[in-house]
This record gives sequence, structure tokens and C-alpha cells, in this order.
Amino acid sequence: MSRKLKFRAWDKGINDWHVFDEIVFKPFGDMRTLDLISFDGLVMFEQYAGRKDKHGVDLYENDIASVLIKNALIDGVVGGRCEDITITGPIEYKGCMFGIHDIDAEVFISLTEYSDIEVVGNIHLGRN
Repeated sequence: MSRKLKFRAWDKGINDWHVFDEIVFKPFGDMRTLDLISFDGLVMFEQYAGRKDKHGVDLYENDIASVLIKNALIDGVVGGRCEDITITGPIEYKGCMFGIHDIDAEVFISLTEYSDIEVVGNIHLGRN
């Protein structure tokens, strides 16, 4: 199964998104796009994670996402205490997968494990 590779670009210089048609990779890591984007170290490319949230919004690296996990095992042992918890954090790529990294809870969960993920912001603009 294949998925479309999509990217967006955050321009730190103007605090806004760039929209572009494609990325062309040249030898030795030189990148250019079809649009005129300044490559002065201020542009951050973010990859599409291959999924949409529960509202149909594309999930990208550095989006802040949230998911409710029902009956999560809190104590980490069989027979331990279970409760519903909400995991919230940026979408990151780790261990060959995209997931939500909740820094406070020290948890990384794969995007493939849950269907009710919701984008609540991004690291550039904060939470909605």
C-alpha cells in the first residue's frame, strides 16, 4: 500500500505557511521547489503523516494532536489501575513511524493505533 508524499513549509521569517506544488531533489541534498522560496535557513519542511484526523484534517509533522485513550493501564502491571487519559503533543517521526509525543507523560504512541486523533494546533502557532 502506498501513500502520497506531501509536504508543507513553515517560513520562520514571515511566520506563515508556503504552498508549493512539488519538491525537486538535486544531487548532494540541494532542494528547490517550483515556487520561489528563500532557502536561508528559515524554512522548515514538514511531511504529511499519511493520515487525517477525526475531522478530515491532514496530519503533518509538528502538528499538535490529541487523542483519548480509554482504559489505559496506569500502573504498568497486569491487574493495575486503568483509567481514561488524554495524550497531547507534537506529531513526530520516530522508530520508523509517525506518532504523538506527549512530553509531559513521557509517552510516544503510533498514529496507526487510534482513529479519533484530533489536530489542536501546531508547534509554530501554538494550540487552537
